[in-house]
Amino acid sequence: MTPQRGHLWLFWSPLVKYLREKHPEILRDEQCREHFHHGMFHGYDFDTTMLRIGSMNMMLHGLRNPDIRLSILTGRGSCR
Repeated sequence: MTPQRGHLWLFWSPLVKYLREKHPEILRDEQCREHFHHGMFHGYDFDTTMLRIGSMNMMLHGLRNPDIRLSILTGRGSCR
């Protein structure tokens, strides 16, 4: 899952809530819990402020290690 820009948490918040309520077994199994907190959610943003806000929001809502990265697109080499 890789949403972008400031919309990170708008999409992930309901998803995380749904998974916690409807599939609590995900967090009981050690391997699934590890994947949930460290490998399931990825995202990027172009603005460093939104990057920090998105990462902080995800951590405050229960994801221990969200993979949110800064992405700077220059447009060079993308079309030939």
